[in-house]
Amino acid sequence: MSIQDDLDRALSTHDYARASTLAADELARGARNASLYNLAAYGLSEAGDYEGALVLLHQGLDLAPTDHFLLYSIGLCLSRLERYDGALAAFDSALAVRPGAPAPLFQKGMILRRHGDEEGALRCYNAAIAAAPDYEDPLAGRAAISAQHGRFDEARAFAARAFRIAPDQPIANLAVAQADLEAGDAAAVVRRLEPQLENPAILEGDRSAFFATIGDAFDALDRRGEAFAAWTRGKAISRRLFANHEIGLSARAALARIEEFSAFTASLSPMLPLPPVATSTRAPHQHVFLLGFPRSGTTLLEQVLASHPNVVTLQERPFLEAAVVEFFNDRASFERLLEADDASLDPFRALYWQKVGEEGLAPKDKVFIDKMPLYSLLLPLIARLFPGAWILFSERDPRDVVFSCFRRAFQINAGMYQFTSLESSARFYDLTMTAAQTYLRAFPMTVRLTRHENLVTDFDGESRSLCEFLGLEWTREVTRFADRARERGIRTPSAPQVRRGLYATGIGQWHRYTEHLAPVMPILNRWAETLGYRTESSA
Repeated sequence: MSIQDDLDRALSTHDYARASTLAADELARGARNASLYNLAAYGLSEAGDYEGALVLLHQGLDLAPTDHFLLYSIGLCLSRLERYDGALAAFDSALAVRPGAPAPLFQKGMILRRHGDEEGALRCYNAAIAAAPDYEDPLAGRAAISAQHGRFDEARAFAARAFRIAPDQPIANLAVAQADLEAGDAAAVVRRLEPQLENPAILEGDRSAFFATIGDAFDALDRRGEAFAAWTRGKAISRRLFANHEIGLSARAALARIEEFSAFTASLSPMLPLPPVATSTRAPHQHVFLLGFPRSGTTLLEQVLASHPNVVTLQERPFLEAAVVEFFNDRASFERLLEADDASLDPFRALYWQKVGEEGLAPKDKVFIDKMPLYSLLLPLIARLFPGAWILFSERDPRDVVFSCFRRAFQINAGMYQFTSLESSARFYDLTMTAAQTYLRAFPMTVRLTRHENLVTDFDGESRSLCEFLGLEWTREVTRFADRARERGIRTPSAPQVRRGLYATGIGQWHRYTEHLAPVMPILNRWAETLGYRTESSA
């Protein structure tokens, strides 16, 4: 039997491990064929050697520059290495060779969703489903997006279609588990996900979401030790995956910058003068930045205010990124920000309003609210670019905030990487709140502090007070925020809670985990006292 016959037999029986070994042997004997390089690379990628696989794939591509399978395999390896720009380019090249090919469409959709482009992801998933109705992965992708947006019947329907093809499809199982959790059937979540936790088909980048969801189910069943262990395992996976990645490196560098810029600002005069700025013709009646710390109630507050007919809101879009690159890189650029004149700042103001317009928002003559919690760290930039802007700063019990940040599954970036351990979550809170308080003292801005617990327990009183601060007449529309949230996409992990409306069960959740939070309680209690929350020492 010839080598080719052996290869054909291995491929026809789906014995890809043997096919890869045979291909590697043929290459070692001097054979040169694009498909051999692809098969040999498969064995290396299955062993986790993506760099080695890429070497072989590019050697094959030298022989066949438009080979669809080589381009697709390159995209897969780059995706596993978290090199998403290169992966997208490879998948696009594969699709240029074979338009409508379902596998690269699905992989491209996954990357787009990971980067927050859900509309792009949906287009890719739908095209993949149209091209291959029996391809379970894009069906599972649709189920995941539906679950994230609270369309649980739709999520179950897409998952059911995936299960008819592959009963163990992991992402479809996760989507159904999230639907079960929303329906209050935590036991069903545990039954469904426990067998999935060690499923090798789950990408490591997705595995933390499984632990987060089953942790929430254990919590609902009052199995607190198992819940905390599950959350810890999920966070540890994310921390390990990104520790030496650009994200982890950026996260550690950001902590150093926060400390340096905050200390430098504290050393300056108590109140830094801000020059007047001409009002843009596109500017709103009032420009407001809604800040705080993640999980401090900013999403609820934004949805409440967005329900007012005279308010336009922007949900967590990084439209100051160009200015951050220019002025928040190091001490020298930060000092340049404080000394910059209008000629230096105007291009960044114009770019900001341009991006707002590109979102289809029309803030002119409205109260325009830009909600981005971690812009708390950019208060000096906001003060210099928009000195007429007002600040709404949301506070919540620090113990609930850090506990919530630790337990929730976030899409990992340099900011959310800080929540991959309990200790780093508390440290990030400490640094962020210290910096925010320093900046609020240093820059003459109009600030209104709002307490999450007050909004929950005295909704009418707090919402009326907020409207009065913003110069708005209170309207019953703001009480219907949950209905609006169910219709409107919410990009944050707070979406399920906000869609439920007002509920007080999220207040004081940390009390059930005092033993587990003990390592960080000195930090959290200090901030609780600073913000006026009751502690044992203040009781």
